[in-house]
Amino acid sequence: MNRKEINSINILVISPFQFRQTLIDALVKENIVGDCDYKLTISSCESVEEIGSFHQDSEESPKKYLFDYIVLVVDAILRFGLQKAEKEISLIPNYYFTTRRTFFISSDTLNLDYGFYELYKKYKCPAVVGDILEPKGCASIARRALKLIEFSGGMNSGLPFLGLD
Repeated sequence: MNRKEINSINILVISPFQFRQTLIDALVKENIVGDCDYKLTISSCESVEEIGSFHQDSEESPKKYLFDYIVLVVDAILRFGLQKAEKEISLIPNYYFTTRRTFFISSDTLNLDYGFYELYKKYKCPAVVGDILEPKGCASIARRALKLIEFSGGMNSGLPFLGLD
C-alpha cells in the first residue's frame, strides 16, 4: 500500500461508555500531533449490535467493509469484562481477524488478569495495555494504537529513512 493511496482511515472503537470519549479524543490528538499523512475517521459504539452491517454495498464495490480497523476496549475493571469482549468478538466478521485489523486495548493495568492475555493470544491480535482514565496513559495507548495501524497498513516500516544516493 503506497502512502499516497491512503487518504483516510476509518476506525471503529467498541468500548464501554466510560472509556469511549477519552480514547477517541486521545486518538484524534495523537493523529494531529503525529502529523500523519492520513485523515482519521472514528466511529464508536458500546456493542457491535449497534452497527448493523459492516459492509457498504454498492454497485461499484460490492462487499466493501465500512471500517479499516476495529479497536475493542476490554473493561478490565468489570467482573465480566472478558465475557463481554468474547461476545463482541463473536459478532465481528472474520476478515478483521485474518487481516490483522483488530486491536485489543485493556482499560486498566492494575486489575488486569491473565484472561486478557489469553484473549489476545487466542485471536492473535495485537494488544495495548494501559490506564485509559489517566491522561498520560491514554495518550500512550492512543500513540501505540496508531503506530500499530500504521505498521499493519504499510504506512510506516519503523525504519528510519537513510537517504543514501
